Amino acid sequence: LGLVISIFLFVVPRGKGTLSLGIFWLGMLGLYPIFLIFGVLFLFVTVGIYHLFIMAFKGQNGFKETFAVFAYATSPNLLSFTLLFNSLLGVYTLVLTIIGVSKLQNMSIGRAVAAVLIPIGIFTVLLLIFYFFMVFVGMMSHVGQLALTRP
Repeated sequence: LGLVISIFLFVVPRGKGTLSLGIFWLGMLGLYPIFLIFGVLFLFVTVGIYHLFIMAFKGQNGFKETFAVFAYATSPNLLSFTLLFNSLLGVYTLVLTIIGVSKLQNMSIGRAVAAVLIPIGIFTVLLLIFYFFMVFVGMMSHVGQLALTRP
């Protein structure tokens, strides 16, 4: 109820910019169901990718157990609004995930560490490749603009 009231207060024009801010929040409220649906889909895809690696490292149980591990292990992220503890929460979530995968998939800790960290490493490498590609494209477009402006 408080959210609805605050959104309504932003919509009432009181000065420069308040109307656009109110429309922004109404748009965000309208997009919330879409964000929620994509969030759930992203969760299933992410857990599916991790489950493939868990199976590659000889995990003995199914997708349901893998999903349960990730659902419980990521629950501390509900506290991520506190900026002070974000890094600690990330490490704690990673530790909970590794322990949960080890227990529920009947794996050794070493295999669980590999099954959890390898997808993170692959994603990090792909992200760095994309970043450097975008930097390269940006530099080349700048060089092209310089070449066009020279007499």
